Amino acid sequence: MILLFIGPKGSGKDTQAAILEKNHGFVNISTGSLIRDEIRNKTELGMKSKELYDAGKYVTDELVFAILRKHLEELDTENIILNGVVRNTEQIGLTRDMLAEIGKQIDLVVYFDLSDQEAITRLSNRWTCPVDNTVYHTVFDPPHQEGICDKCGSKLVQREDDKPEAVKNRLNEDRTKNAPVIEHYREQNMLKEIDASKSIDEVSAEIEAIVTEAQ
Repeated sequence: MILLFIGPKGSGKDTQAAILEKNHGFVNISTGSLIRDEIRNKTELGMKSKELYDAGKYVTDELVFAILRKHLEELDTENIILNGVVRNTEQIGLTRDMLAEIGKQIDLVVYFDLSDQEAITRLSNRWTCPVDNTVYHTVFDPPHQEGICDKCGSKLVQREDDKPEAVKNRLNEDRTKNAPVIEHYREQNMLKEIDASKSIDEVSAEIEAIVTEAQ
């Protein structure tokens, strides 16, 4: 089963993906993480991505989907979460066609619906380890020692895009791009909408029911 997760930053996509990984053996795939891995491993695709990053440019869809396809073909499981992979209407077709070429398809789309205000509140309290990228939340998931990563002891930092004004701008941009994507999957009867303002356990129970029903 392939699930596509869509929703604003701070809506809990990563948290729920981790729960599905633990409880059901799903593999969580985020293109951002894949690109960083390729760059870290100095692969050909990674070096092309780094050139664009260093020039202040976005990684092209062509590169992103080449990296995504490479990793999907290496997986030995059918239970996959595509986490935030489709962000605009152009990527709907790119994702569909790429998956079809390797004999796969999206089975369900889960939309994490969250108000801008709640997203800003959540994200403005996020702090990240610059070494291992572990994310902490000062309210919901604080480190054992304030400002210090539990895993490696590094000093936590707040990413520029987690600061309130940056979050607000990003949310406005994402909603504009995501609205037609959400409507497309709704029209295809593939969309399941989740109230992401609920607790982690409540959202997890809803997703659990959705996955169980679909299997």
